[in-house]
Amino acid sequence: TKSGVPALSGTSKFSVSVWASFKDMDIFHRLMGVYQWTNYWFAFNYNAGTDTLSALAFDSGKQASVITNNQIKLNEWCLLTLVYDGTFTDISTSVQNAGRIKIYINKNPQTLTFSGTIPATSPSSLIDYSFELASDGYRNRAGNRELSNAKIWSEPLTSSDVETLYNYGSPIQTLANIPQNSNLKAWYKLDASDIYNSTSTEWS
Repeated sequence: TKSGVPALSGTSKFSVSVWASFKDMDIFHRLMGVYQWTNYWFAFNYNAGTDTLSALAFDSGKQASVITNNQIKLNEWCLLTLVYDGTFTDISTSVQNAGRIKIYINKNPQTLTFSGTIPATSPSSLIDYSFELASDGYRNRAGNRELSNAKIWSEPLTSSDVETLYNYGSPIQTLANIPQNSNLKAWYKLDASDIYNSTSTEWS
C-alpha cells in the first residue's frame, strides 16, 4: 500500500500503530515506513530472528529498538505503536531520546535502546516519499505476516490513549471510539478495501 505523506512532512509530532500477526518467527518483517525507492526516512520493523522491534533511521544512523522478550508470539495478534514527539528536549541525549520516541507492545511501554540523536523534526518535504505497509521494495523485507488497522495521527498518543486503542486485545472499529480521532490522518483497515479520509471524514 502506498500513499503520500503530508501528515508526516515537516512535523515534530506523530504516532503510528498497526495490529500484526506473525507467521514466521525466523525472519525480518517490515511493518510500515516512509520510503523513497531504496531509501527510507523511517521504518518500523520486527526482526523475529533476534526478537527485536525497532524504529530505524529518522535520518541516517538513528535508531530506537527493544528486545521484546517474547511479548510478540507466533500466530497471535498484537498491537504495535510508535509515538514521536520531537519537541521534547533535555540536556542529556539519552533522556531526550527516550522522551522523543516511545514504542508500545499491546498497551505496554517498552524500555528502548538508542543509537544517535533522534531529530526534532521530520524532513520539510517528503513529497517524493511514500507511506508503505508490508513493503519490501528492493530490501527483501516483506516477511510472512498479517497486518490490520494501521493508523497515523498528527499528534503523540499518551499511554492512556494506547491502552484505549488496545481495547483488551480487540481492534476498535468505530471512529468515535478511537483515541485522538480528531488527529487521525489515515486509517487503513486492511480487512476491507475502504480507506478513511480525515479531510472529508469519509471512506473511499
